[in-house]
Amino acid sequence: MFVRKTKTRAGKEGQNYDTYRLVRSYRDNHRVRLKTLLNLGSDFEIESKQWPLLCSKVVELLQGSQSLIPLKCSLEVENKAKYLYVQLVERQATRIE
Repeated sequence: MFVRKTKTRAGKEGQNYDTYRLVRSYRDNHRVRLKTLLNLGSDFEIESKQWPLLCSKVVELLQGSQSLIPLKCSLEVENKAKYLYVQLVERQATRIE
């Protein structure tokens, strides 16, 4: 799981802007595929050097277990990881129904 910065082109105005996505990679018949889990929007406020820690925290929450060495992160990253975890769980629940 990782955060990906993507260039997006606006319709009539033609101005480009960046959006951020939470993405996971997987193999399909010997090919690497990417699947967007969540669109994080264009105003994603977490610094890029914090993205790996954020993703590790989200994976930890999804697995329901803590690592032997606790991840030390800022309150902002911790809260964002919890928010993304809730979004992922809700999105999965709506797909099942």
